[in-house]
Amino acid sequence: MTASPSSRFESLPDSPFPRLNALIEGIEPGKPPLVMSLGEPQHPFPKFVMEEISRNSALFGKYPPIIGTAEFRNAAAGWLGLKKGFKGDKTAQAAEVGKQLAAAAKKAGIESAVFDRGGYLYHGRVKALAEGAREGGLKF
Repeated sequence: MTASPSSRFESLPDSPFPRLNALIEGIEPGKPPLVMSLGEPQHPFPKFVMEEISRNSALFGKYPPIIGTAEFRNAAAGWLGLKKGFKGDKTAQAAEVGKQLAAAAKKAGIESAVFDRGGYLYHGRVKALAEGAREGGLKF
């Protein structure tokens, strides 16, 4: 027998609104609001952004087919095939990704790149990816 919906709701934590109401009790409205945003953009959009928006404005409101575009399906199928081809632990897989990244870069005529580790320490999988890319011929 399954539990009734009301018994399942009883196990949920209390709503935060009673606590919020208690915190703001006695504070009268009418004071200026606190601005908690980062602010409004103060500069116009870069020219290339506006050109790209103008070039593709006819596409706004159009959705891709539910099965996705042909490009997406090909990319997804390629990724799944690539993922099945990986052997070893995640560090070994990261090294293989680095090698394949280097091969794709070389194919596109890119010989060097900046390696931004995004705040991650340079060890483990991050290090393996970079070393794989170097082994593949990409210069950082």
